[in-house]
Amino acid sequence: MTKQSKNDRASIVGDAIDYINELKRTVTELKGWVEKKRCIKEGLKTPKTEDDALMEGNESKSLGDMDNPYNSSSLRSSWLHRKSKNTEVDVRIIDDEVTVKLVQQKRINCLLFVSKVLDELQLDLHHVAGGLIGDY
Repeated sequence: MTKQSKNDRASIVGDAIDYINELKRTVTELKGWVEKKRCIKEGLKTPKTEDDALMEGNESKSLGDMDNPYNSSSLRSSWLHRKSKNTEVDVRIIDDEVTVKLVQQKRINCLLFVSKVLDELQLDLHHVAGGLIGDY
């Protein structure tokens, strides 16, 4: 969520929904890039999809696109940090891996709810950790 409209709950939820939809688009884009990399590594012809025409005109600059003589592959990176009264979210995207850090005060089963949302997004979870910190 790059910008927050207001601090009331409805606005925060609306901003969160917009950001989740943005993440879904990013996941779709990343899956396409992973498939293209897989096809290139295996020497297969890259399958054309309907989104390829859209992606060709809308590709964003990644860190690897900048003239870096030490990096021959493109590296996509972004970072988001949001904080409200009782919640802190930190999302980092580096190439095709996403790290989500969530700190929630006084919320029972928070990790369970987050895992369900990530499952609905059909993401492959490689590591999940949770714990109680202080009076949280």
